Amino acid sequence: EPPEKCEKVIRECLSRALEGLQEMKEREGQAMQSDIQQRLSSCGNIVNSIEKISQAEPERFRDRIQERFSQLTEGIGINPERLEQEIALLADRLDISEEVVRFRTHLEHMDEIMSQREVGKKAEFLLQELNREVNTMASKSNHAGISQSSVEIKSELEKVREQLQNIE
Repeated sequence: EPPEKCEKVIRECLSRALEGLQEMKEREGQAMQSDIQQRLSSCGNIVNSIEKISQAEPERFRDRIQERFSQLTEGIGINPERLEQEIALLADRLDISEEVVRFRTHLEHMDEIMSQREVGKKAEFLLQELNREVNTMASKSNHAGISQSSVEIKSELEKVREQLQNIE
């Protein structure tokens, strides 16, 4: 048949193909959004476990330091108040409660961003902030469980970053 007679059929086919493409992109986008939200939720759960572990860390650290110090200074007169002050300062450096709060706040903000139409740069920035907080938690901690959990979070955040790059 001459092309002029096929124009209507071609337009209908093209229109259906474009509609199908749009529907497929929307389904894929919803699946990616669901995956991202699950990963962020997982990060929140891991941070909860980090927080539980970290609450006991300053006390354990204080006990270890006092024990070691008493072994090293056996027979030497040391001001116990001064020792307690120094141990308290060192133990305070192990406190990651601020980082945990900021991490959760960033997760909440990320959840808000993911419900918007365009996520792009805002989500990338928040991912950097989430990574920064988790790095600080890991660096402050002397606990293997916290370090391992931090690696899990970073792995999840990297997967979220990869998914965000695929969103149009």
